Amino acid sequence: MRIQSPVSQKDKDYLGIGNNPAFGIEEIKARVVIVEIVGVYCPKCHIQNPKFNQLFNRIEKNKKLRDQVKILAVAAGGTAMEVEYWIRQYQAPFPVFADPKYELHKLLGEPRTPYTMVITEGKKVAFAHLGAVEDIDSFFLRIQNLVP
Repeated sequence: MRIQSPVSQKDKDYLGIGNNPAFGIEEIKARVVIVEIVGVYCPKCHIQNPKFNQLFNRIEKNKKLRDQVKILAVAAGGTAMEVEYWIRQYQAPFPVFADPKYELHKLLGEPRTPYTMVITEGKKVAFAHLGAVEDIDSFFLRIQNLVP
């Protein structure tokens, strides 16, 4: 799965992917990558987004996790303009990628949104969840347990 690289240098630096035009999940400099598939018009996604912002902040404040865990979101069906609005509206601190033709979404089996995957080294899916992550504290603990 290849994703078009973000325009923002800040996002490229956060993911540790350099300046290539596209990247794969395995190229992200982290032991754990959290991928959130969202729909820009999905009500549950709008409810979940502030929780993922909190999760991002908790990870960034944790010295053990900061360099080992990265978060990104893919807006299934979302255009660049819709993603820009999403980022502004929610002040998304992590990269959000447009998937206007549902290409990544289709590769994942076209899950309903929100859909969250936790990918560990070797592209292993350690956890997948369909629907909103209700208990962000338990989810955070799960992530912590994946990092030695």
